[in-house]
Amino acid sequence: MPYPRPSRGSSGHTSGAAFVGRGAELQRLHAAYDQASAGAWAVAEVTGDPGIGKSSVLARFLAHARSAGAQVCAGQAVESDGHVPYGLLVDALGDVVSRLPAARLAAAQADLPVLRAVWPQLPGPSDAPESIPAAQRYRVHRAVRNLLAVLAAGAGNGPLVVALDDVHWADEGSTELLGHLLRHPPPGPVLLLAVYRPRQLASRLRGAFADAAVTGTSVRVDLPPLTEDETAALLPDRLSPRRRQQLHVASAGNPLYLKALSAVAEVAPAEPVRGHRPPGQAGLPDPVWSALTAELATLTSTERQVAAAVAVAGPAADIDLLSTVAACPAPRVVAALDRLATRDVLRPVPGIATFPFRHPVVHTVTYESAPAGWRTAAHARAATALAERGAAATDRAYHVERCAGVGDAAAVTTLSEAAATVLPAGPATAARWLATALRLLPAGATTDAVRWDLLVRHAEARSLAGDLSGGRDSVHALLSLLPRHPAAKRARVAVLAATVERLLGNAMEAEALLAAELAACPEAHGTAGVTLRTGLATCAVLRSDPAAADRWTGQALRDARRDARPARLAGALALAAMAGHLTGAFTAAAARLDEAARILDGLPDDDLVEVLQPVGLVGAAEIAHERIPDAIRHLNRILAVAHRHRPAHVLTDLYGQLGTAYALTGDRDRAAECFDNEYDAALLTGSAAQCGTALKHQSWLALWRGDLPAALHLGERALADARAQQHPLSWSSMAIFALAHLLGNDPAAAIRLLESAGDRPHKPTIDPGARIRWWEVRAAACAAAGDTDAARDAAEHAGQLAAGSSLRRGRAHAAMARGYALLNDDPAGALEAARAAGTLLDQAGDLIAAGRAHHLAANALAALRRPAQARACFADARSRFTTAQAPLLHDATLRDERRMNARRSRPGDHRTLTPRESEVARLVAEGLTNRQIAERLFLSPGTVGVHVGRVYAKLGVGRRAAVAARLAAPPHAADRADDHP
Repeated sequence: MPYPRPSRGSSGHTSGAAFVGRGAELQRLHAAYDQASAGAWAVAEVTGDPGIGKSSVLARFLAHARSAGAQVCAGQAVESDGHVPYGLLVDALGDVVSRLPAARLAAAQADLPVLRAVWPQLPGPSDAPESIPAAQRYRVHRAVRNLLAVLAAGAGNGPLVVALDDVHWADEGSTELLGHLLRHPPPGPVLLLAVYRPRQLASRLRGAFADAAVTGTSVRVDLPPLTEDETAALLPDRLSPRRRQQLHVASAGNPLYLKALSAVAEVAPAEPVRGHRPPGQAGLPDPVWSALTAELATLTSTERQVAAAVAVAGPAADIDLLSTVAACPAPRVVAALDRLATRDVLRPVPGIATFPFRHPVVHTVTYESAPAGWRTAAHARAATALAERGAAATDRAYHVERCAGVGDAAAVTTLSEAAATVLPAGPATAARWLATALRLLPAGATTDAVRWDLLVRHAEARSLAGDLSGGRDSVHALLSLLPRHPAAKRARVAVLAATVERLLGNAMEAEALLAAELAACPEAHGTAGVTLRTGLATCAVLRSDPAAADRWTGQALRDARRDARPARLAGALALAAMAGHLTGAFTAAAARLDEAARILDGLPDDDLVEVLQPVGLVGAAEIAHERIPDAIRHLNRILAVAHRHRPAHVLTDLYGQLGTAYALTGDRDRAAECFDNEYDAALLTGSAAQCGTALKHQSWLALWRGDLPAALHLGERALADARAQQHPLSWSSMAIFALAHLLGNDPAAAIRLLESAGDRPHKPTIDPGARIRWWEVRAAACAAAGDTDAARDAAEHAGQLAAGSSLRRGRAHAAMARGYALLNDDPAGALEAARAAGTLLDQAGDLIAAGRAHHLAANALAALRRPAQARACFADARSRFTTAQAPLLHDATLRDERRMNARRSRPGDHRTLTPRESEVARLVAEGLTNRQIAERLFLSPGTVGVHVGRVYAKLGVGRRAAVAARLAAPPHAADRADDHP
């Protein structure tokens, strides 16, 4: 099988690429350079797998060497030039040797006849030998050694640096010469840099380098994979932390492969399929492609043919299948596999009969560099062989789609069966196979029934895969072609169309589509009608329309009770519970939520597959009802089911809800993981609305971590994306971004952003608490800007929403809004509101919000000139922020407390300590450690640490020794006067 051979200039070594990390490795090279600069021979080996960055490290180091005044001679071995004697050394030293002045050549006069055998351009008598007999190769070695000494003597201010790249491809002459130099170093300041792949290095050189290491003249610098932070620095900013971590794992920290994989990954994330997974379309950068195709071109014809057969059939293919695919006798296949393993193209797994490529990129390049006609025939041979063996349709489909022709009924059947199998886990794969089946299906009335079925399934698979832009066109085209019968199938497609419209931000269009379908449905009271009414209920709830939600969820619940299928009933109850939030029927909503949770807990996972969207709202309802542990338990379970079936839009919602639940408990790490997953899933959907929500959570996460610039940047991105998509950003997202501006001491920017929401905050939502929090942020921003009237107006709106509510968070945030509004003019009223909010939020377990409430109370106490009590509140706020890992909010309390202390500086009073804190303080004063205190009081060391931190804060000390002194100090008269109740 002929392959085109690349030109000599082809190389896998990148130039001008971003350079990250490698500081420790470069330091070791600099140490070797310093050794050579001192006049001693030094050797440094730079080793690692292909693409790990060896050449980049070499280039970075050589730039330093040149700038330091060294004479640098650099050469690179080329695999295809292995027959050129001393080719690597000629490449490295040729230019320098050709420019040597006569005076310096005189020092090597005795060696010139031998050196001219390597460098014919050197001056000398015409009768100089053209070649050196094999028995006299040592003469060449010695001559070159002496030449290096000459060059080093005239190197100037720095040493002579000889850098040899890709030594594993060095010709035999160069290999021998290097071995000689390692054993017999030239005198003078010479640094030899050898860059190579250790697995492919000639055994003779491997031993020579090992011996040099023993004598201390050589240092080996193995380049490890890049760390996750380093790979992240090489990836586009738009990729989420979760996706960066996935690419880091997939690339094994190899920067060359990372670049290739990220180029592919940005098109479509990989999804698992059963059976052999084919390599994707390459889309590789030219240097990567050039390097790998150049390596493949050096294989023999049989080796390339067998390698291509492995790429076609998969690494787990047995010898017989590979023989069939390669059209090559089995003995020759076995021999070729052995040689491919020796060349490190394949890396057989010990004890397992598999022949994987050393990296997926190599697999891809091997496959796509094979001639197209040969690949088609090879796939046909593979498909036939697998069919004869009775292999599953999923194992055959990959080959069938690459070789079948129009009218091949067997191929259509195979692809259809395979698509049905992989749809839950791989909708994109299913969509591709179904599209191929449709292409292969011949036109005619006899195939109409098959065509309708394939069209329905193709539209569904495409939308489930997150291709909204194309999915909407496909599903609407399908609706225009589908007959009214069978009604159930058309209803399913209509719900799918509505889902796509909703994800694209067209909620009204989605509901109108379903209403029109229901009006024309010939089976409105049958299965089709039930499906459409459930779809309408879902749209109404997610659109936050109280009247429509109450109407359609009521009908969907009646349908579900008649249907008697528990999973459908659980979903309908969840929808009804959410509708109760919209209409204010909280008691009825709680009862429906109780029933939904009981049913959900008794259902097997498989029963949840068809109702993931409505059942997932159980978690959202439980969060709204402050049943956080139940929400976390249910959402984790539903997510596990959703992951097996991968509807991206459902995953986005579920991860956002679960992240919110974890955030409310102060579990930053789990919340971060969920919000990162949410963002990844949102990118899969292509939904601007879902991406905006995910960015909101990312912004909140950045605030939580204390990265204010990132929080603001994410908010700006969300706003820009929303404007580009002509999709209104949710006002709840605006509240988060406004809070970022507020914490950045820019209340004016926060107000401008909040005002862009128009009248949306006045409209009902599925989470009334979110509306209250919006008004709270507005109250805080207006108060910070000095607009007391606007702050009081915002607080009044929040209070009206919370009136009569039994939910603690809603009442607490309304109280905080009132506290911010009163802080400037009525600090006593602000203190009362903040304390009420803090109590409610502590009861609800909301660490961060509770900390903010205590912070507000502390500022109110400071305004009332009650510094000791204010310090206690500041300490309480900080303890919550510390537990929740919220440094930005923690530091804000420190700033406000310092501001208060600057107005009236005086040491803390031990009377502010709680009984437990006093007990801990006395033991600290006695000299006990935290662990000893924990054992004395039967507490955990962590709890003692929290108490000690509060003691420090309240007493105004920073050392354990100062606690005893502060406990012994008398109360301050001024504090007694100021800190009245």
